[in-house]
Amino acid sequence: MTYMAEHGLPTEKLVLIPPPPSDGEAWKRAWEERDGVTLERSPKDNALNRLYYDACRRLAGEVGVDTLDFWDDLNRPKMFEDGLHLSSAGADVVFAHLFPVIDKKVPKEERLPKHKELNGMP
Repeated sequence: MTYMAEHGLPTEKLVLIPPPPSDGEAWKRAWEERDGVTLERSPKDNALNRLYYDACRRLAGEVGVDTLDFWDDLNRPKMFEDGLHLSSAGADVVFAHLFPVIDKKVPKEERLPKHKELNGMP
């Protein structure tokens, strides 16, 4: 966060998106099926994921940057394709949390370039 601010990105334009939960057992099964291996335990641990999630949200508060709070909404199996990567439903949840923050931070007229800018016209 400090690096970005020191390099000219104003903190009011930043959004810190914390790591989402995961479904460790589903990820273990997907990994085993994909790679043909047997794992003793899942490589993902939601307790550890939650520590990182909470730390990111705490950091955002300390440095005055907006963040998202989507843990409870994403902590369900149908939110993931394979236990790790978001499904369409999971992406919809992240978007539902992110868009209001963007809507608040970026005026509508600044969200997309004007067509003249895309065509290389003055």
